[in-house]
Amino acid sequence: MRVNSLFKKLIIVVLIFAVAAISFATFFIMKTQEQKIILEKETAEIKQEIQETAQAYLSLEKTQSLLKDSNLNNFSQALIKISGLEAVEIYDTNGTVLFSENKQNINQNFINDNNVKKALDGEAVVKKEDDFLLTYYVPIQRSDNSVKTVVSGKLSLKESTKQLDEFLYLTIIASSIMSALIIVVAFVVFKNAEESVTQKDRLLVEKTKALEEGQQQDEAILSSIAESLIVINKDGQIIYFNPEAERISGFKLSDVEFRLYKNFLIFTDKEGHEQKNNPITETIKTASKIQINIKDGYYLKQGKKNLIPVSVSVAPILDKDKKIKGVAATIRDITTEKELDKVKDEFVYVVAHELGNPIFALDGYLSILESQLAKKDKKNHEVLALAQNVKSQLSNLVNDLLEVVRNEQGTLTCETAPIDLGAIAKLVVQNAQFKAKSKKIKLSYEAVKIPKVIGNEQKITEVLTNFVDNAIKYTPDGGKISVFHELSAEGVETHIQDNGFGISKEGTEHLFEKFYRVKTKDTSEITGTGLGLFICKQIVEKCGGMVWATSEEGKGSTFSFSLKTAK
Repeated sequence: MRVNSLFKKLIIVVLIFAVAAISFATFFIMKTQEQKIILEKETAEIKQEIQETAQAYLSLEKTQSLLKDSNLNNFSQALIKISGLEAVEIYDTNGTVLFSENKQNINQNFINDNNVKKALDGEAVVKKEDDFLLTYYVPIQRSDNSVKTVVSGKLSLKESTKQLDEFLYLTIIASSIMSALIIVVAFVVFKNAEESVTQKDRLLVEKTKALEEGQQQDEAILSSIAESLIVINKDGQIIYFNPEAERISGFKLSDVEFRLYKNFLIFTDKEGHEQKNNPITETIKTASKIQINIKDGYYLKQGKKNLIPVSVSVAPILDKDKKIKGVAATIRDITTEKELDKVKDEFVYVVAHELGNPIFALDGYLSILESQLAKKDKKNHEVLALAQNVKSQLSNLVNDLLEVVRNEQGTLTCETAPIDLGAIAKLVVQNAQFKAKSKKIKLSYEAVKIPKVIGNEQKITEVLTNFVDNAIKYTPDGGKISVFHELSAEGVETHIQDNGFGISKEGTEHLFEKFYRVKTKDTSEITGTGLGLFICKQIVEKCGGMVWATSEEGKGSTFSFSLKTAK
C-alpha cells in the first residue's frame, strides 16, 4: 500500500511538473511579445491622433505659413490634451522650434538632429529612450504629401506594460488544460474580430435610395460617412464618390465622375496581378450582394502604384420592378486588421510550437512510468491511461492549431499525384474496426472498382480517418456505418454514412467552420477541438476537390468528398 501511494504521488508530481512547464512556456512567449504588441498599438494610435488633430486645427494649404496660423497655440494645447504626450514640441520646415513646453527651446534650431531631419523628409520616427519611454517625431503632411510641420513628444509605456504584466502573471497559475483552452479562446476572439458589415450594407442601400429624393440633402449625409461610399450606375459610370473613397483610391471626384469604374477601381492580389472576379462587375451582372473579406486576399490599387489590402461590400440598387439601376460599394482599408492577423498567427504558432516540448517530455515520463508500473498494479494502469488520454488531447490540440496556422499563412502544402482511393479507404476501415467493435457498431466498406484520383495519399488518409472516427463517436452503440464510392462526371465521390445522432439544418451549415462543434444532449460529453472538419475541408480543396455533408437530426449523417479522376 505504501509503495502504491508513493507511485501515485510520483504520477501527480509528474503531472504538476507538466502543468508548470506549459504555463511557464506560455508566460515566457507572451512576455517576449509584450513590447512589440504595445509599441505597435501605441505608435498607430499616436500617429492617427496627431494627424487628426492637425487636420482639425491647422490650415494644411501649401501657401499658408505655420507662423501665421492663428490656431497654432490651440493645436498645441489640443495635442497635449488628446494624445497624452509629454514634452511636446512643434517644428517648422526649417527645424526651428515654434512651440515647446520647455520655453528655453523655442526658436532653437534642430535641423542637424537626425530624427528631426527624417521627420521633415516625411518619415515618422520612434526613438526608444528606455524600456518604458518613447519619443515620437511625426510629420504633418499636406494633401500633396509635402511636410507642413513636425511634432515631437514623449510617451510613457509604464501603465500599458503594467496592465499587460498583471494579465501575464495570472497565466502562471493556469493548468495545462486551461492553458490550451485559453489559446483556443484567444484564437477564436482574434478570428471573430472580422467585422460583420450586413448592417452597413443595409444602411448604404437606404442612403442611395434617398439620392433620388433630394441631391443636396444626400450630399451632406453621404459625405459625412466614415466609410468610403461609391455609387455606380448600371452602365458602369461612377456617379458618387465620397471623401473617404477619394482617400482610399487616390483619385478625386473630379477625376472619376461619370467615367467607367474599371479604369479606377482595380482589385489585385498581393503581387499586383488583377483579380479575375471584380465584385462590382459581378453585382451589376447578377443583382446580388457580394462581400469580400480579409481572407479573400483582395488589394486595391491606390493611385497608380500603391497596393492596400481591402474588404469590399457591394449591394445592388433596384427599382420598384426589381430591375438593377446600379450598385453601392463600400471599400475599407484593412491594413491594421492584416497586421493584427499576422501577429495573431505568429503568436499562436509560436505558442503551439513551444507547447510541443513539455508535451513531448510528459509523454516520455508517462511511457517510463507505464513500463515500470502497468504490469504491477491495475489501479496504476488506469491512472496512467487517464494521464495518457489528457496528454493525447493536448497533443491533438497543438497539432490542429499548427495545421490551422499553416493554412492561414499559406504554408500548408499538399503535393498531389494519382492515388488509389479504394486501397486507402479499405485500410482506414480496417484500422477503425477495433474502435467500432468496442461500441458494437457495424462498420463496412463497399469495395467497387474505381479509377485512380488526384490527391495526396497521406493527407487524404487523414481526411478519411477523421470522417470515420467522427462517425464512430457520433453513432450510438449498436449502430451502422458504411463507407462507399460513387462515380461522378469529373471524378469519384466518397461517402461516410451513419445512422447516428444526426445534425440540425442550422448546424450542418456551420460544420466546416473553425472551432464549431455540434452541441446537443446526446453529444455534450463527446470531446474534440472543432478543428478536424475545418482542416479536412482545406486539405480536400487544396487537392482540387470538394467537401459537403447532409444530415437529419435523429436519423444520421453522410459526410462526402470528391476528387478528380487522374488522367
